[in-house]
Amino acid sequence: MFVSSTPSANNKRIAKNTFVPAMCVENSPAAGTDSENNLSKTDFRASAQAAGGRVPKVSVIVPVYKVEKYLPECIESVLAQTFTDFELILVDDGSPDNSGAICDAYAARDSRIRVFHKENGGVSSARNLGLDHARGEWIAFVDSDDWLSPEYLDRLIRGTDDAVCISAVGFTQVHETTRERVSSRLRRETVGAAAVPAAFARASTIPFWAPWAKLFRNPKRRNKTVRFRENVHYAEDWIFLLEYLRNMRGGIRFLDDADLYFYRRYENSSSTRFFGFKQELEWYRLGKNILLDFIGAQAGWAWSWQASILQSRVFPCGNFQSAAQRETFERELPDFRKFYAPARFVEKISKQLLSRRFYRTFSAFSAARTFARKLKEGKCGL
Repeated sequence: MFVSSTPSANNKRIAKNTFVPAMCVENSPAAGTDSENNLSKTDFRASAQAAGGRVPKVSVIVPVYKVEKYLPECIESVLAQTFTDFELILVDDGSPDNSGAICDAYAARDSRIRVFHKENGGVSSARNLGLDHARGEWIAFVDSDDWLSPEYLDRLIRGTDDAVCISAVGFTQVHETTRERVSSRLRRETVGAAAVPAAFARASTIPFWAPWAKLFRNPKRRNKTVRFRENVHYAEDWIFLLEYLRNMRGGIRFLDDADLYFYRRYENSSSTRFFGFKQELEWYRLGKNILLDFIGAQAGWAWSWQASILQSRVFPCGNFQSAAQRETFERELPDFRKFYAPARFVEKISKQLLSRRFYRTFSAFSAARTFARKLKEGKCGL
């Protein structure tokens, strides 16, 4: 992999969302307690300055891949922030369109922008490269097809203190075709480090899983390195978040704003792709183990996420491709019931999943609905 940095006054996506057994989180060689490893603001800024260039309060990291249609709107929304003490890191992940050239053009106009060009490696590798070069005390991830309100950074950074490692807001999802808007809000509260695992058992944190719509305290402030798992292509951001919190041991500040981050929703995202039964099952087990390690006995909320994967991805509607897949599901079910849901509900779902009659009925209903829609649109050739 080659990486080149576009020159500027300061030196000078997207693949949205394989199993790796080793943890992708490592501590620096420095040992000791959290207080010993927690760099002061002065020490951190001095260290960043020694690496060269301006030391901003926030590093905004944008992974870029085949988004020439949306990228200018994203970049302009970052540059329009009322909070101006930031650097914008654009990581061109080997984009075959004009996205890289757009990044370079903006970098030539604004010294706060740094551009890195690399071979295509996926969104996680692009974000990791951004983390490697981030000099800010805080880090914000923005998807290159999304956009921000001018007050986004100001609202997130205001009121943060040393006890908080994440400042988070809700978001508004905007459908690319229909322009329909759906808002997801968080409950306004500040959760101390000791209470963070319990917070994940509450429904108020459901819109919280993505790396965007939040500020992360730079792990370098605590002599730590937290990475995205580059070989995981589903829920890798969810896994990053859990591993970040487990290693940073800080509190979370939730804000109830939903009109600061705008998420563009369109077809063909990775969440609609299926990577094969074996791979999906490995990611399911990986996520389950990390979740249980972090939350432990308070893992009841995990039902929602795990059930969604088990039903719609790993074992879609009981349509098993082989007897071995059915047997695997039956082996997973007791563990699933034990940790994630009331037994009667799981049994009801499992009977549906295991029922070929249910699957045939569901398929017939879906086919009839599709036919009716096409007939209405005059696309059936009748």
